[in-house]
Amino acid sequence: MEILYLWIRGYKNISNQGFNFGGELLFHYEGGYLEVEQNVMHIPGFFDIFPEQSVSYSNILNVSGIAGENGTGKTNFLDFLKYLSGHNIEDYILCYKSNNGDYYISGAKCELKKSPVEIIRTSLSEFFASCRFIYLSNILDITRREEPNSKLFNISTNFLITKEGFEQFRAIEFLRQITFAIDKNFSSLIDFELPEKVICNLTLETTNDFLKELDSWYMDSIDQKQINNRNQFLNISIKNIKKLHGVFRELLKKQKSSHFYIQFISHIIKVLWLDILKLPRRIAEYLINNNTNFDELINYITNCLKNKIDAQVKDLANLTLIAINQFSVSLEDNLFKVAGYKNELKNIKIIRKWQKSSHYIFMTVENFTEIYQDVSTFDCYSHIKISTNHILLRDFINNYLRSFRRKGYLYFEWVELSAGQVARLNIYSRLHYAMSKLPKHLTNVVIIIDEGELYFHPEWQRKWLWYLLRAISSVYIYKKIQLIVSTHSPFVLSDLPNRNVIFLKKGENGLQVTEGLEDNQLTFASNINTLLNNSFFMENGLVGEVAKIKINNIISLLNNKDPEEIRVNESQISKQLRYIGEPIIRNKLFNMLNNVLTVDYLQVHRRLDQIEKRLNNRGL
Repeated sequence: MEILYLWIRGYKNISNQGFNFGGELLFHYEGGYLEVEQNVMHIPGFFDIFPEQSVSYSNILNVSGIAGENGTGKTNFLDFLKYLSGHNIEDYILCYKSNNGDYYISGAKCELKKSPVEIIRTSLSEFFASCRFIYLSNILDITRREEPNSKLFNISTNFLITKEGFEQFRAIEFLRQITFAIDKNFSSLIDFELPEKVICNLTLETTNDFLKELDSWYMDSIDQKQINNRNQFLNISIKNIKKLHGVFRELLKKQKSSHFYIQFISHIIKVLWLDILKLPRRIAEYLINNNTNFDELINYITNCLKNKIDAQVKDLANLTLIAINQFSVSLEDNLFKVAGYKNELKNIKIIRKWQKSSHYIFMTVENFTEIYQDVSTFDCYSHIKISTNHILLRDFINNYLRSFRRKGYLYFEWVELSAGQVARLNIYSRLHYAMSKLPKHLTNVVIIIDEGELYFHPEWQRKWLWYLLRAISSVYIYKKIQLIVSTHSPFVLSDLPNRNVIFLKKGENGLQVTEGLEDNQLTFASNINTLLNNSFFMENGLVGEVAKIKINNIISLLNNKDPEEIRVNESQISKQLRYIGEPIIRNKLFNMLNNVLTVDYLQVHRRLDQIEKRLNNRGL
């Protein structure tokens, strides 16, 4: 299924504009009539460029580019397209070709004119019955809101952060990258070397205010006007929790071995208590008064400090895991008592959620302990470096993701990847993720990518479309794909035929679609410099604005200033001229400078001759 044409009645700065996507038919809508003609330049299968992949690859039906300067309305157009299912039927006309070769039209009523093929009217629901849109953008813009839509699988940065929350997004994004990177079916797509290890750090800002939060909760919980058993018991519990914090602090000061593991366990326990403090007071107080679950851990660490022996990773892990599990068991044994009668159902639901997250904290500690024991001590003092091939890495990240609801307490990063490499990995991993979530019966996918070449070096921009088509062909096997990309890069446009590019410019009434570049210049296989020279891209030349101003200032100086001033500043002017990379401009300005100085030199000699002549006339 391939979109051939979309007409938009009115949306933001778009008014009565039609967009041809470079398919085998071209359309023009005006005054209720839709004129149709054959696209004689269309070549079927033009972008199926990976025949060596045999039958196990996707069918790239077409690729269309959206080009225009900032502010023309590219984003508005993409927004209308990706949320097409949410618009009123009279606000658009959609024409597409089905997989069996039939042509369909949906949307506002119109009369067909000169159509070389039969076009059948249908509903938009028929189009989406076997098709989904995927929208990908690496751009982070907190001012934009991406709405959920059942017909759109949105993997843009803005939408994922809104949906997942920043902490979840950060971990899930890394998990997507790892999942893709270790999948041997797609490893050939990554032609740069991935680090062999990833770093896991503790987000210490999460627990830095632990004692402050604990004291604040305690002061809010007790009745300060009277002393009773409840207050005294709670006071003892708070002191015991602080004692646990204190023995860990001492252990970190005294013990050099397993330093990061000790830090990790201390961090996890504080995360656990902070989660408890956020629970309804009745539940939180019950769990805080069960702090004795950690008594064995406190006694073990105290004994290690007293006897000056190192605490062992295995012992710290077992005692911590026993304590975490005891909280959950105790809650289960006293569920209705802790929940109370007033808000029983609500509190039981809260307890179940907490038990679930504490279970995943338990699993996170288990995974981390096994990974830690496999890692070299050189890789784990202030953080831990984990092999990307470690069998537990994905489980570790998955369990961590399920262990917190609001604020994360770990973060993961590659040992060394550039922003461009991460951007490419993001594109691959998100497309791979989207593919895994698509319903299996869907055979048609329209992938919309907004400025996907961002962060890329010019050489990678030159190869960007090739990289993308290769990835889509490999990941979206047995799917029919239409690709629509917005871009500012002439490198990308040089891979697209003219008819496959929608050129946008600012018109009097907003966005305006133009037929192509000036002088009918072609885009496909065009020299990049030739494309840049076109006024569609560069209205004011190919030189940066700062350089342009500097050069104009020098020209003005050489044309208008007193020669004496130029002679005095000759050294500084010459330095600036030597900076200029364009030899024609540089040589021309040097000639201008030399002419001014030569004229000044001749004037000085002429003046000296006049003075000498006067002196001779006076007989001096």
